[in-house]
Amino acid sequence: MKTNPRGLEKSALELLEEAVHLLQRRPWHFLLPYYGASLPFFAGLLYFWTDMSTSAFAEEYCPVASLGLALLFILMKCGQSLFAATLRKELLPEKEGKITWGRIMGAATAQALLQATGLFILPMAFILAAPSAWAYAFYQNVTVAGFETDGSASLGRRAWDQARLWPGQNHILLGIFSLFGFFVFADVTVTLLLIPQALKTLLGIDTRFTLNIYSLLNTTFLAVAVSLTHLCLDPLIKTVYVLRCYYGASLKTGEDLLMDLKAHTRARAAAVALPLTILCCLGPSVSCYGNPPATASVSAAALDASIQEVMQGREFAWRTPLSRPAEQKQKEGFWQDVLDWLAKSLKAVFRQLEVWWQALLEWLDKLLPEPEPPETFDPKDPLNPMGVLLYLLLTILACILGVMLWRLRKKAQAGSSGMEPVTTVPVLDLNNESLKADLLSSAGWLEMAARLLDQGELRTALRAMYLATLAQLGHQGLIHIARHKSNRDYLTELRRRRNLSGQFCTGFQDQTRIFEQVWYGMYSVTKDQVALFAEQQQQLLRSIQHA
Repeated sequence: MKTNPRGLEKSALELLEEAVHLLQRRPWHFLLPYYGASLPFFAGLLYFWTDMSTSAFAEEYCPVASLGLALLFILMKCGQSLFAATLRKELLPEKEGKITWGRIMGAATAQALLQATGLFILPMAFILAAPSAWAYAFYQNVTVAGFETDGSASLGRRAWDQARLWPGQNHILLGIFSLFGFFVFADVTVTLLLIPQALKTLLGIDTRFTLNIYSLLNTTFLAVAVSLTHLCLDPLIKTVYVLRCYYGASLKTGEDLLMDLKAHTRARAAAVALPLTILCCLGPSVSCYGNPPATASVSAAALDASIQEVMQGREFAWRTPLSRPAEQKQKEGFWQDVLDWLAKSLKAVFRQLEVWWQALLEWLDKLLPEPEPPETFDPKDPLNPMGVLLYLLLTILACILGVMLWRLRKKAQAGSSGMEPVTTVPVLDLNNESLKADLLSSAGWLEMAARLLDQGELRTALRAMYLATLAQLGHQGLIHIARHKSNRDYLTELRRRRNLSGQFCTGFQDQTRIFEQVWYGMYSVTKDQVALFAEQQQQLLRSIQHA
């Protein structure tokens, strides 16, 4: 399907205005299918995002949670397809059939097969930038036409044919949505930042966000803002692509012309029926008062004069060519001639730019490969582009699996050798409170502690030994080292581990108490106390290896 001529193409602003008008005509409960299916998915996505990044047991139920999130994603796409079907029913009330369970299951199957590929193709398309508009329009059309076709193959072909239509309009729409989405995202972000302050000011409710406003600046807050922006903007996007598919399909079926003709016919029938009804009611009463007047004959000259008078009316002025008297042209003067020349020149420039733009669109359309029928695809053919792409994806997948297996084997070898190998690192400033334990390995911290003991720095040596314990706990996966966590947070995280004994946690608590007394309480420390701390630490490290 080639690009439609520019004369029959709606502009992006006209299509956007029509979409807004179409949404405004519908009642509020019209959006229930969309938000009823989308809100559970985004709530599950935010919970999954937060739980997987903070929970200590995330690895245990990650597969089950991922499966549940995938089911919610399919439910969301089905709800959005139902929302698009109701919009199309507003455009074509006589063509849309009844939504049955069979159509719902077919749409769910097609959405699960086609939309799953968007998780890989859309990021690649937006990275390459050039095919992003076609890829985005394809997946939007898959959602819009979910209840219109049977089978994923026919749905994919129809969505791709619609995505190739009017690329200039599609790119302008994406630019408008991107700009509008940025301002919506800014409004949502500012609103979320002001809610805690408003609660404190109006209701006196103090939250941790009012105590530390920087705690809002994390990935979870960003995910909430992006999700709310999507929920605000996506219904309008779906409506725009419903109209694109409607007008694209009308190029072959003429559905838009038929609907306009029916609406015009009904309006004219109503306009003619009212006068006829009045005449039928008043006709008998008029005939009772006398004979009807005789029909007067009209001459040809009078008829021509009447027609000429009617044709000179304002409603027929578009048929008369525009002409100005010579006297008027002489009165306009030099500046009017200059303005006329400038207007003609600008029209010529814009006309040439339009020709170049049309040539560019045709070149881009020829540059994209024509879609091949599904029956001609042979994955065994090495010269087939789809076969080459398939082999390339399989090669990349094999490389990724090989790297993952190599890293797992390397990690297993490092774990079987006990503590991680000693690495030569520069001496760090142990008086820095923002120092993280995972900057060095456990052996590296112990080596630094030995050097500090030789120099007589007992207090800093004790801190290096404590950081070695934290580094070994993080290496074993028992704790997650972070800059904002305190020693009590690490102790709480260890107590949540089911495979650790209470004696192990008590030993770590004793180590933490001794370290805090020396480091924060400024207690004096002797070599005997450091030796006792080192002996307790060795026992704790040995128990860590068997945990």
